[in-house]
Amino acid sequence: MARSTNMAKDQDIMRYAKADADYRDIDLTQSVMKRIYLLNVRNSKVKRRISFQRSTVAVALSAVMLLGALTAYAANEFIQIRDSKGRTVIETVQPGPVYSFPAEVSKQFEAYRQRVLAQLQPGQMIAYYIHDDKLNAYDKLNPIKFESNTSYISYAEYLHKLKQVSAPQLEIPDDLPKGYLFKLGQISPRPPMRGDKDHSAYDKLQTELLSRAAAAKGSGDKLVMMPVEWTNTLGVNLNFSNGTSYINVMAQNGPDHPEHGGKASFSQSPNVKSESIWIGDQEALFMKDDDREAANPHLLSWYDESSNIYYSIMDSQGSKLTKENIIQIARSIIEQENR
Repeated sequence: MARSTNMAKDQDIMRYAKADADYRDIDLTQSVMKRIYLLNVRNSKVKRRISFQRSTVAVALSAVMLLGALTAYAANEFIQIRDSKGRTVIETVQPGPVYSFPAEVSKQFEAYRQRVLAQLQPGQMIAYYIHDDKLNAYDKLNPIKFESNTSYISYAEYLHKLKQVSAPQLEIPDDLPKGYLFKLGQISPRPPMRGDKDHSAYDKLQTELLSRAAAAKGSGDKLVMMPVEWTNTLGVNLNFSNGTSYINVMAQNGPDHPEHGGKASFSQSPNVKSESIWIGDQEALFMKDDDREAANPHLLSWYDESSNIYYSIMDSQGSKLTKENIIQIARSIIEQENR
């Protein structure tokens, strides 16, 4: 019985990580928008939506790190954080419309997705295509979809895989709040994208899947899939729990060509207060949601220009953490990265 309970808890953690830090498809141009895994909070209670923009490919989220003096507290003003060249790298924006598929369409997409997930082996990424023109009309930007099995409940396994791929080398912060323990590590593979400068890998993959779909026409099965080798990543995520609430720490690669632009945008609803803070020479964004039902009461985010990595830290509903606790986590991450 205890084993079943623990498995249920682990499954809850996996669902939380997927809901609050799932790297869903999003490109930086409209044609690529949804092709890169983005931190997309799907919980209906979430008042702060996070998106990433990138001029050629995609950018992923940031993780937070503030530690020192605070600057303007802005409940109704929007924040912009710039790099040394004056480019906006982090900003808060007014909430925009959120697109969702009709319920029946979502149900069909999810059914195909579950079939793909059932085939995934540990550490594997699979590309798949649904040979259904009517269904694909709802998601024209993403004819080729990707899923991966790269979540680790063993920290040792996470570290082992981390050393084998090109990814931010995010490890457990030295200064976690008391009671919080490692629960999950996620590594997000970077799939081939149409927005890549050399898009031959994507084109080759698409041609192969469409060819297989055409060959299977008449078989009754509209799903075709194939494994994809990967070594590059979009970023990584660590999840910690004290049994009642969670902390997510993320490190995401910035745009392939920062000089062409790219930024992380955080939706700021009326009940969210935002402020720009400095931690030594590092400027960062801190957001606090005053809604008691907020899925993420605190969020801290910054961009490390020297490594072209976005960092972010957020806690979950029910968290008793303070702003100082979040800042202390960020401080320890910065110190670890500077060693």
